Amino acid sequence: MSTRGATVTAQGLSAPGRGRQMGTSPPELVWFEQQYADRGLRLDMGKSFVRLKRLDEVPLDVVGEVIAKIPPATYIERYEAARQAPRRPRS
Repeated sequence: MSTRGATVTAQGLSAPGRGRQMGTSPPELVWFEQQYADRGLRLDMGKSFVRLKRLDEVPLDVVGEVIAKIPPATYIERYEAARQAPRRPRS
């Protein structure tokens, strides 16, 4: 099984709509980014996913803890808000 170029979705961490671009982030996202920085790891993250180069370098304790920090109701609210946010037209 190849783990090169894998991605992991992080919808629960992303801010609904354009919030992240405007400088607002959920506290879990700020915590997640800080945990990567504290470990000296480079976080390659898009709007709703984390790009992984090597699976064995993923801090699974951080991933597990951030998942546990987001209650299911909060995750569902963020997911639904993201789905309802207006989309920018493609160029």
